[in-house]
Amino acid sequence: MSKLRFSMLAVFLMWTCVNAQTTAPTPQKSTSQPVAPKEIDPETLQHRSIALALLQSLAIEARSYRDEPLRARVQARIADVLWDQDLESSRSLFRRAWDAAEALETNVSASGNAVPGRLAKDRPARPRTNLRREILQMAARRDHALGEEFLRKLTAKDQPEQSNDPTRSQMSAAEIAERLRVAGSFLEAGDVGRALQFADPALTRVTTGSIMFLVELHDKNAAAAD
Repeated sequence: MSKLRFSMLAVFLMWTCVNAQTTAPTPQKSTSQPVAPKEIDPETLQHRSIALALLQSLAIEARSYRDEPLRARVQARIADVLWDQDLESSRSLFRRAWDAAEALETNVSASGNAVPGRLAKDRPARPRTNLRREILQMAARRDHALGEEFLRKLTAKDQPEQSNDPTRSQMSAAEIAERLRVAGSFLEAGDVGRALQFADPALTRVTTGSIMFLVELHDKNAAAAD
C-alpha cells in the first residue's frame, strides 16, 4: 500500500510540474506587434506523455483493487487530474468511481454475526454517503451536469412521487439538504458562481439550511443574497 501511494504521489507531482510548465502564463511587455506562441520544449512534451501514460495505466490497474474505497478514490482523483486532457475518459472514470462507491455504501451484507457496539444482525444498516459525497464534490467542481447527475443518484430513493400539481415542489428534503451542502462547500472555497448553480433550485423553499446559505452568501455577494 505504501508503494502504491508513493507511486501515485510521484505521478501526480510529475503531472503537476509538467502541466505548470506548459500552461503557466508568462508576462509580456506591451507591444503593438503580435507575439508568437512559445514553443514547448520537446523534453517537457516527453515528460507529459510519460505522465499521461502512467496515470492511464494506474486507472486501469485500479479497477482490480480489492480495497474498494481506494479503488473509487484513485479513479476519481485520476479523472480530476486528466480532466483538461481527456474529457470523455475523465467522465468515464468519475462514473466508475461513483459506481464503486455506491456499491460499497449501499450494499448491506446479510451474513456475519453481530459485533458488540454495532447494529444487530436483524436490523438494517443505514447506508453511508461520505465517499459518494467526496466524489460528487470533485466531479461537480469540474462539470455542473455531472454533479447534477450524481446528486440525483445520491438522493434518488428520497425523491417524491410525480404530481400534476405545478405548485407542488418536486424536490425532496434530502436533495435540498445535499444541494445546499455542495453549494456551501463551493461558497467556502470562494466559488460563488458554482455555489449558486447548485443552490438556486433549493432556494424556493424556506429551510434552516437555505437561510444559513443566504447569510453566508451575503458575506461574499450581498446583491445576489438579497
